[in-house]
Amino acid sequence: MLKWRQSETADGAEWQLALEREAVIRPIMSNSKLSVTLIEEATRQLGLSRTVFYDLLRRYKQRPQTSSLLPWKRGRESKAKFLDRPREELLNSCIQEFYLRMERPSLAALVREVRLRFSLQGLPVPHYRTIRGRIGELDLKVSLQKREGAKKAREQAVLISRCKHVDPKRLSQGTSLQSTRPTALL
Repeated sequence: MLKWRQSETADGAEWQLALEREAVIRPIMSNSKLSVTLIEEATRQLGLSRTVFYDLLRRYKQRPQTSSLLPWKRGRESKAKFLDRPREELLNSCIQEFYLRMERPSLAALVREVRLRFSLQGLPVPHYRTIRGRIGELDLKVSLQKREGAKKAREQAVLISRCKHVDPKRLSQGTSLQSTRPTALL
């Protein structure tokens, strides 16, 4: 099953590229036989390898629309999660019960705790980057409330509302935001 890229997600340059590809591929589709010279000319015109050209031809044959010729984004989708449900729930419970405490354990301590709990359950341990990513996805206000206290979270929230270009990593490092100049005061 192919996953089609939506035309709404394409910018102007990508859409123009798809239109150029269609101008070359549409006449080729009307031919009953594909000759080597025809394919070579089309790949030279589009600046593509033969493999990529045949892939575009296949996609256009399955769905003859311009959007099927849009360039694909490489790699995984952003925020894609690949842990199964029990592992995801166990990781979330480790974060909630161990990491989000006033004692403020380090990320390394959390990784050790995750390894321990996963091994006790007989589950494969998630990678360090997975754990770090889940920490990065936490709501900053909730994280500050649990790790620093409600007063500190309120102070930081006021400073954040004034500064729109704040790097969240600076907050977790305890850097003072008072020296940061706000971009616009309302």
